[in-house]
Amino acid sequence: MDIQQSVVPVVSVKNLVRITDVIPRMVDEGYYHKLVEERREFERKGLSFFNQLHDLELIYYFVHDQQHIYAKHSRSDRTKREYLRDLLYFYDWCIRKVESTQSKNIFSKLSPVDIEVYQDELISRYSVATVARKVTVIKSFLKFLYKRQLLETPLYMEMKRATVRMKDRPNRDIEYEEMKQIVDYYKNHPILHALFSVLMTTGIRVEELCNARVCDLTYDRKRNEYWLRVIGKGNKERDVLIFPPIFERIVLFRKRRGLETILNAQDDSPLFTTNKGKKYSPKYLSRYLTEAIERTKLPFLSRIQGKVTPHWFRHGVAILLREAGADIREIQLYLGHESLRTTEIYLDRHIKKEKSAARKLSDISF
Repeated sequence: MDIQQSVVPVVSVKNLVRITDVIPRMVDEGYYHKLVEERREFERKGLSFFNQLHDLELIYYFVHDQQHIYAKHSRSDRTKREYLRDLLYFYDWCIRKVESTQSKNIFSKLSPVDIEVYQDELISRYSVATVARKVTVIKSFLKFLYKRQLLETPLYMEMKRATVRMKDRPNRDIEYEEMKQIVDYYKNHPILHALFSVLMTTGIRVEELCNARVCDLTYDRKRNEYWLRVIGKGNKERDVLIFPPIFERIVLFRKRRGLETILNAQDDSPLFTTNKGKKYSPKYLSRYLTEAIERTKLPFLSRIQGKVTPHWFRHGVAILLREAGADIREIQLYLGHESLRTTEIYLDRHIKKEKSAARKLSDISF
């Protein structure tokens, strides 16, 4: 089985080149189906399949491995990219650690001490939440290798738990008035005004904003309302309400970009584009909006440690909905959270204030 004949890129074991360049090719699942067929053929003959694969092919197979009987429930491309990024950086580290001249069986040369050292390096470089995600992915991959007898020892058991506790999570609470200050600051900037307005009123993710198409924005005549259909994590669709003033700001955005402003159910082009008419990338748009928030130098920003990013608007919308009387389940559905626990984390500080025992003293004269 020749890795050079596959869609998996040829990567020097001495230098993994730019991982961001490798990921787009490895997200393509076309080669996975070929591997599945070859695996079945090997197994019919009673032969071992996985020890024929190169390390990159093992990573590729693991990331695309279909765990659910229905393909539609498999990992989304977004999740695959995250897995690939974490595993390729781990692979690169393994190559440098082992100092091997081979592009095969790198992982089998690791020891429990190596796993411990790698976790220490993760802790020194990343936030608690990022470390937890990386540990989960790598641990799962090492378990995959062990189950297929590619590792002699269960290295996955050497990885310490990386649970994210509430106290470790950064406080991203932002009030409506603070979001409104950012939106109003750019009221004479049609591009930023529209983007921040949509985030402030819908709480959608930056990636969902980037992926929104013209045909996803529709008018409900019965309710006299505009709705935007977005695709969230796990390829789950949901509709978010676009209030009339926000719709007008979207129209102004598209006029400034020289784009058509008539709703068209057949138009699958991006709803929001760069000045070159291209679809925004999530990484670029997040950085662009974060820098725009910094430039405002609004007074409330001085009390916040770190940077306010577009993701804060999701937390702000959760708080706004709660203050408007929505229950946690309604907020979960509107924000597209897979787990109710995620919504509870968003609202943790707000609800604690809401239910504080001190409120029972409000009628006492001090």
